[in-house]
Amino acid sequence: MLVHSPFLLQVPRHGLLGHGRTVLALNDSSGRSSPLHGAPLAVKIGYKRSIILALTFFTSGRVIQVFLPEFHFLVVASVLLGVGMALEGPALMSLLSEEASDENRHYLFSLNSAMGTFGAAFGTLLGGFLPGVLDGENPYRDTLMVSVSFIFLQLAVISLVHPILDRKGREIKFERETVIKILKFSLPSALIGLGAGVTIPPYMGLWFNRKFGTSLESIGGLFAVQQFVMGLGTFLLPTIADKAGSVRTIVTFNGSATLLIAGMPFLPSFPLAAVVYIIRTILMNIVNPIWDAFMMRFFSTEERSTALALRNLAWTATFGAGQYLGGG
Repeated sequence: MLVHSPFLLQVPRHGLLGHGRTVLALNDSSGRSSPLHGAPLAVKIGYKRSIILALTFFTSGRVIQVFLPEFHFLVVASVLLGVGMALEGPALMSLLSEEASDENRHYLFSLNSAMGTFGAAFGTLLGGFLPGVLDGENPYRDTLMVSVSFIFLQLAVISLVHPILDRKGREIKFERETVIKILKFSLPSALIGLGAGVTIPPYMGLWFNRKFGTSLESIGGLFAVQQFVMGLGTFLLPTIADKAGSVRTIVTFNGSATLLIAGMPFLPSFPLAAVVYIIRTILMNIVNPIWDAFMMRFFSTEERSTALALRNLAWTATFGAGQYLGGG
C-alpha cells in the first residue's frame, strides 16, 4: 500500500486524485461486493482451498498492475484483489476459530494478528526502502513485482498446512435472529470503515509528505515502527481483555483512537504527528483479534464465515466510499 499510491501517480494519464482514486475504491468495495458467494464457497470447498484460491487472485491482480498499467486493466486488477480479500479473511478466521475454544480463541487470534503485523512491518520497511535502491524507469512498479514473490511464498506455505480439524460447516440459514446479530456487528464496522477511508491510507502517507515534506523512506520507517510496536502489544492484549472484558477493551481503545485522529490536523511538526499517528493506529487496530474472537462466540460453525464476510463487507464498502470522498 505504501508504494501503491506513488505507483498510480506515475501511471500515464491517471493520477491518484483522478481515476486512481476510483481504482483504490474498487479494490475495497466492488472487488468485495459478493461475500454471500465467497463465504458459502469457503464452506463448500474448505477453508484451506479458499485461502489458496484467494492468493491466486492476489497474484493475478498484482501481475496485471505491474505489466498492464492502464486504467481499465487496473480496474480489473482491483476487482481481483478485492475478491481475494473477500475469500481470504473469512476463510482464515473461520479456520482458526475451529482450532480453539471460546475461552482461548482470542489468544490464537491475537497470535495470528501479531505475526501478520510483524510481517506487515517488514513489508512496509521494504516498501519505503526498495524504490530508492532499485534502478529502472519505474522503481515503484519493480517494488510491486517484489511483492508478488511474497505471494508465491504464501502459496507454498499454505499448501503445507494441514488443519487439525478438517471440518466443513453447513450453509447458513438467514433467520431473523441471525440477521439481527450480523447487523449489530456490521453497523459499527461500517462507521469505522467510512472514517478510516476518508482519513487513513493511502492518503495518510501523502498527507505527511505534502504537509511536512517527509520522504517516502521516512514514512515507510514510521509505518514500520508502528507495525512492530503494534505486534508486540497484540501479545499482551488478551490478558487485558481477560481482566477488563472484551467490550470495555474494544470501546476504550477505539474511542481513544478516534479522539487522536481528530486532533492530527492541528499538530505543528512531523515528529509530534508521527507519535500521535502511531499511538492512534495501534489503539484502533490492536483490538481487532479481540473483536473477531468476541464475535465468534455468537455464531455457530456454519454461520461464522458468512457472518465475518458480511461484517467485512460493511467495513470495506464504506472504506471504499470513504477513499473516494477523501480524494475529492
